[in-house]
Amino acid sequence: MILHMTRAARHSVILELVGSGIVSNQEQLQQMLAERGLLVTQPTLSRDLRTLGVFKGPMGYRLPEHAPKAFSDRPMLRSVLKGFVTRIECAGTLVILRTGPGHAQIVGLELDRTPLDGVFGTLAGDDTIFIAMRDQSSAMCLRDRLRVLSEMAWPDGSPPSETENGDGEIGEVRPEEHEA
Repeated sequence: MILHMTRAARHSVILELVGSGIVSNQEQLQQMLAERGLLVTQPTLSRDLRTLGVFKGPMGYRLPEHAPKAFSDRPMLRSVLKGFVTRIECAGTLVILRTGPGHAQIVGLELDRTPLDGVFGTLAGDDTIFIAMRDQSSAMCLRDRLRVLSEMAWPDGSPPSETENGDGEIGEVRPEEHEA
């Protein structure tokens, strides 16, 4: 029997299946869904997994609460920054990211999934993301860290470089290293 479910219901089944054991790949998950009467295409399943924050680790797919918390452990953030962000600037306590048309939402989603010190919130439109920070020096630190992660050149044309120890942690660029 083929069931027609709402997206929310399908997401619930996916979370149940991933949470109940090891799901090693999308094909296996697609088969498990089919056994429950849910026929899902691979592109739809891929979008569902991304929307739900399910990530693939060494032991297979895992639920978001098991996701790595470190800023440097977010390869998807690095990927969307490199792929979609065209400019990163500060305006007071705001960090402003510009993307091509229609790409701000995916970048905003990855920023929201990443624990960032000093962030009050993010707002993503069609091609612009605002990140509200607690103060101007925190905004400049985040701007610089995001530029490094995105491998974006600095406004003076110099290439980005990792922080001294190269570990990619957000706290490595310190406010006192910036001019106001």
